[in-house]
Amino acid sequence: MHRGLYLHNVNKIANNAYLTHLKKYNFRWGIPIAPEGFTKEKKLFGDTYNNFNAGNLNIMLEGVGGFEYSVVNDTFTQADTLPEEWSFMEFYIPIRGKDMNETKWVHSYASRSETNGVINKNVQVETDYFKNVVIKPWNEDVSQVTSSAESSVFSFEEMQPEGNRTGYNFTSSSKNDQGKASVTMLI
Repeated sequence: MHRGLYLHNVNKIANNAYLTHLKKYNFRWGIPIAPEGFTKEKKLFGDTYNNFNAGNLNIMLEGVGGFEYSVVNDTFTQADTLPEEWSFMEFYIPIRGKDMNETKWVHSYASRSETNGVINKNVQVETDYFKNVVIKPWNEDVSQVTSSAESSVFSFEEMQPEGNRTGYNFTSSSKNDQGKASVTMLI
């Protein structure tokens, strides 16, 4: 259910469902668990921790993080859905393409703060692998006041808004330049 909501940009409901799911998940000893089963005495059996990763991490990466990449098209996209309850989220995404000798890492950081009713949201992507970076932050389903982009390595242009997202397309003149792309929104 969560994935479909994120795919169709029903983000507020998707975040609410996902965060509620995490908060009410099976916990033992303060650790989320996904056992293969319980005995009739409610004791765990089977692999207790492995199944947690299956669905939850994928939703975290693709839904809340909004990550997508193509080594073939040399493009990394982040369309975050940072929950309103969170002040930031940070990811290091490993990239290993065909014929690559080493893993490259893309660093992503999204932050959110609110002062006097104005929400300041900033999304940054730092990469030394992708030539193209697309950042499409979620505007939390409210009217967007302003947005801006900056980068010292990438050239950039604003994209047409898509529903509840603004977007910028960043392009580097050469592959393997270490660069940071940043979008700031005031909503």
